[in-house]
Amino acid sequence: MEPNPFVGAKSFSQKLNLHTGDITIETTSADNNVKVNLWVDVFNPVVHVKTNYEKPVNITAIYETWRSIEKRIFK
Repeated sequence: MEPNPFVGAKSFSQKLNLHTGDITIETTSADNNVKVNLWVDVFNPVVHVKTNYEKPVNITAIYETWRSIEKRIFK
């Protein structure tokens, strides 16, 4: 995120909602309030990101995996 909303933030919270399976990240700075919701589609290889900003920002998203071998959970 550019400009970075976490630099100089007055507050920060990160919450995992087990009931809905999403993550909410919120931060407040002197000039911007930011809310980000993340959730994954369990049936498709899709990560959803919903953002709310008071001021315009540029967002770049990339995917990075730490697994070198595919792991199947279901048979």
